[in-house]
Amino acid sequence: MSETEPLLGSRTPPPFYSPVAEDVNEWVQTVQRHDVRKQRNEDKPPSPLLPRNVISKAILVVAMFMMVAVTVFCVVFVFSRPRDILDPIERENIRREWRLERANHDNEHKQWELERKDYDEFKLLWGNEKMQYEKELQMRERERAEWEAEKARHNAEDRRWEQERWERMQLYWGNLWRNNHCHAYATREYTARLWNIAPGADGVVACQRTSTMINGRTIMPSSCEDRGRDGIHGHWLVDFGETACQPYWDTLSDKGCVPGGSGLHRVEARLENIQSGDNWQAMCDTTPNVVSGIKFNRPTSCENRGFWYGMVGIWEYRDAGCY
Repeated sequence: MSETEPLLGSRTPPPFYSPVAEDVNEWVQTVQRHDVRKQRNEDKPPSPLLPRNVISKAILVVAMFMMVAVTVFCVVFVFSRPRDILDPIERENIRREWRLERANHDNEHKQWELERKDYDEFKLLWGNEKMQYEKELQMRERERAEWEAEKARHNAEDRRWEQERWERMQLYWGNLWRNNHCHAYATREYTARLWNIAPGADGVVACQRTSTMINGRTIMPSSCEDRGRDGIHGHWLVDFGETACQPYWDTLSDKGCVPGGSGLHRVEARLENIQSGDNWQAMCDTTPNVVSGIKFNRPTSCENRGFWYGMVGIWEYRDAGCY
């Protein structure tokens, strides 16, 4: 067996190589490539975080804001700066305006003082005149009251003198004539002639001042009438003691509500105890009655329904059930 031939079954070592040299070369190449990229990156400008158009707009807005701020500052500075920094001519003009305004104010104040003084004088004068007028008014009121009292006393004396004069005439009434027919409800008319009137005397006045007694009462005439040659006559409307002139109402007849939603309720009744020859209409118009608790001095209306039914009184009163 030769020395170069390997033994069967023996392991042969791998061929010789140098791993250190290969690794060093690869590392050198890697470092060189890194230096090249680093150099390239240093030569390039840094990439912006925002796009160029956004940055431009932001710069424009900031510039405009600064311009507006500067403008506002200038305006405020110009209009708010103290007067002392104005030029002398403008300051002199301002002082001239101030002096003119002050002079006008002083003149107005003087005028106002004069007007106020005149007003005070006028007010004082008016107050004095008012006091004088009130005193005169009170004096006139006292004089008027005294005059009224004197007039009342004078009238009373005149009436007493007239009464004494009529009494000295010894006036008297003739026979009273009693009217057979009633004048109104519970009222009858009496008439009499006045006698012994002095020549030249006013007979009507004498009639008005001469009383008489009727139904137990002394009363003056209701009216007086000059009948010429037939003399002076007095008339009395006596509304007491005349029971024969008191008719009455028959039973009420309910006629229900007045048509048309008037809110009125109607009742009727016939007038009884009317004397022969009496004025039916006058008696109906003056005869009182109580209807549904309401006192009526007279009917709402009266109707003459002929000889057989006679005079009818009609009353209408408010009723909530008739609306």
